[in-house]
Amino acid sequence: MIKDKVLNDNYASLKYINSKFMELINTKNTLCNCDLITIKKITKVAMNIEKEHPEIMDHLIDKIISFNNEGLVMIERNYKTYSYTDKNLRTIEAHLHGHNATLLYKLSKSTNNIEETKEFLEDTVNSEIKAAKISECLFAEYQQIEFKEYSAVHYKLAASRANKLITKYAEEGKKRKLEFVKKAYGLLKKSVDMNIARTYEQEIMDEHLAMILSIKLHEIKRDNNSKNKIIRHAQNVIDKEKLVYNYSPDDVELKRRIKRAQDNKAKYIKKKKTFYKKGEKLRIRR
Repeated sequence: MIKDKVLNDNYASLKYINSKFMELINTKNTLCNCDLITIKKITKVAMNIEKEHPEIMDHLIDKIISFNNEGLVMIERNYKTYSYTDKNLRTIEAHLHGHNATLLYKLSKSTNNIEETKEFLEDTVNSEIKAAKISECLFAEYQQIEFKEYSAVHYKLAASRANKLITKYAEEGKKRKLEFVKKAYGLLKKSVDMNIARTYEQEIMDEHLAMILSIKLHEIKRDNNSKNKIIRHAQNVIDKEKLVYNYSPDDVELKRRIKRAQDNKAKYIKKKKTFYKKGEKLRIRR
């Protein structure tokens, strides 16, 4: 049996490393005999310790994912038999998917095997999307702002991870690459739509990611629509970064980002084509 005091004490302090808790994680191979709340607490504490002390938890990532999945299976199989409210169950489900996404992404960076990396990244994207969609549904039903914020965070993470997948599928043909570019762009847009309280820094990073995705889209489609997206997002990055630059003129990284956006804008403006129709000079706008 798991002693509630050991778990609750560690759950409250989150980042505190309790030797009894670590013994529990190291010796337990399954949590199938635990209740759902206990599984949530164990995995939550494990995730927080992993974040602060990865050297201690890295060898346990597969086990924590397994614990998360046991919780998800419990919810799927026994959804109607739990005494928890529907809201509590779906909140736990979203958190478990979110935990899995974080751990799977870490695994994707720890292997040199390209196929394993792609598999981990795809699983990461799928877990992020599940966490985001559940939270989006919870917000629609209960109108609690934390659900909207959680959904926005996971849509953004899904977009970022999908962006990394694009380069991994570069050699598998344009169709597969285009699939992930569109998915990443759509997920980013979803994140922006869900997050009405973005910080200025978040707005800049979102525009920067949108610019990168637009470039990757244009590399495949070679059309004016994708080109205009590059120019638009590049200009947005420049405008927003310059406002920050006024307060931090010595920031080297900031200068680099502004220069990159300026170069991208200039490059694709030069490549803008002019089309002719029935003898009349006409610039196509989409």
